[in-house]
Amino acid sequence: MNPVRLTSLVSTIGHSFEDVGKTVELFEEVLKNRDILGDDATLCLEMDTIIARMRLNQVTECKSMLSAARQKMSSMSSPPSIVFSKFYKASAEYRRVAGPPQEFYNAYQ
Repeated sequence: MNPVRLTSLVSTIGHSFEDVGKTVELFEEVLKNRDILGDDATLCLEMDTIIARMRLNQVTECKSMLSAARQKMSSMSSPPSIVFSKFYKASAEYRRVAGPPQEFYNAYQ
């Protein structure tokens, strides 16, 4: 099975849990096999982890995870569109909870 499709199935299963803590546990358990999954699938599941962690209000951890993901994506030659989709979804969830960056407010004062 394609690793990206596998992580998509894991994502669907994980997000169906009522307990977000169990969702994060599942994602992190699967992410222990990063070398088997490959970069694309790993990034997809990391973005799902960020979305779940934002529901637990773990803003600081998510900020560093998004920064690391941005660097990984910039070093990749051509990631599939699902990787970009998951990245922007995780970024939007982060911004929804954490708010816009301070520079945004400073520009309008």
